[in-house]
Amino acid sequence: MDLITNVVRSNLRVHVIIALSVALPVASVFSPALGASFDCEKASTDIEMAICDSAPLSLIDEEMGNAFRLALDRFPDSRSQLVSDQRKWLDFRNRTCVDQHTDCLIRETQNRLQAIGVLTSELPTLVAAGLKRDGDRRVTLLEVRPTGLTGHYEAQIEIDSDRIEVQEQSWIVNCGPDSPQVLPPENSSVHIRFGELPKNEERLSFNLWWTVCRGQGMRFSPKPYEKPETIPAVVSVSNDGGLLNTRCHMDHCGWFVVEHKRQVASSPHGQLYEVILKQWSSHHENGTYEISSSLSPSEERRIFVYCSYKIPSVLFPIDDKWLSIKLAPGCTDSIFGYNEGAYVIYYAACHDVAIETTYIDGVLLGRDYGYKFDEINIGQEYLDNPYDIYVK
Repeated sequence: MDLITNVVRSNLRVHVIIALSVALPVASVFSPALGASFDCEKASTDIEMAICDSAPLSLIDEEMGNAFRLALDRFPDSRSQLVSDQRKWLDFRNRTCVDQHTDCLIRETQNRLQAIGVLTSELPTLVAAGLKRDGDRRVTLLEVRPTGLTGHYEAQIEIDSDRIEVQEQSWIVNCGPDSPQVLPPENSSVHIRFGELPKNEERLSFNLWWTVCRGQGMRFSPKPYEKPETIPAVVSVSNDGGLLNTRCHMDHCGWFVVEHKRQVASSPHGQLYEVILKQWSSHHENGTYEISSSLSPSEERRIFVYCSYKIPSVLFPIDDKWLSIKLAPGCTDSIFGYNEGAYVIYYAACHDVAIETTYIDGVLLGRDYGYKFDEINIGQEYLDNPYDIYVK
């Protein structure tokens, strides 16, 4: 069966109002020069001075303060909890970004911003949809409210499935950095383990935690790949404009779209596709990948992709040879710097899916799609002809 059609497809729409991170209500005087959420003339700590020295970071910090005040206005009876949560986040940010690196401060502020955005949003947020083992189940976050207990939020969700009637449930989400967890109704709590993949029965809880606490819905669900109608002038990892990101490394990011593909061979083991990519790169000073940067002139590249459960591979032209990068979708230990972008290309070409995090999305989808990663010999080799991979 053609792998292109043998996939889980879902038409996903994520409605999240992003209202950049937050500041404490005592920081009510803004710097007119840079727009920080506090008076830069009174900056005393290294992090405060780093914020004031960076125009992009200062602007995000200002939006952070606006978002936090919006949350206080919406939940006046929960002011004590919100202020306490904000202080805990500030402490977490300061410990995480101890070297005051701008990219770290922007990343953590952006995460906090998106979480506040979900809290103050009046629109539903899609949490999960189209997961293979869930049938056609869609889980939508209807509302998030503070519980009055530091770090704890009540999440009202709606579960719509072809197997059951529509249900509304109330889940408790603990966003505290010391004990992140989710408490489903009538079930034991699920502890969020950073850097580890969730078990199948934990995936909804992980999705909900990342949505409520980080504003990153659909973290473990496939996103259909669609070529953008227009190419953006500037891009960043938080605003890709529809381009696919192969990797960001050493102050540079790689981007591409699938311009054209056609099947050139087929066998019981898979299908070989000729793929035309249009590629760009962007430069981000000091690794500030979250800050938008201009795209380089585009380059067109002809490659081959072998969509196969036996030898999933991406083949690149190198001089007069073809470098075959053999992949293992679903295997955490198979992802390295040299093949990270190949996974993004493979999923786009073979499954029409856009993955954002190779180490998370790519692994989970590989397992959902049934790849037998323990039987695959990953690596790379040079071939005289791309069709040589087809006859193996």
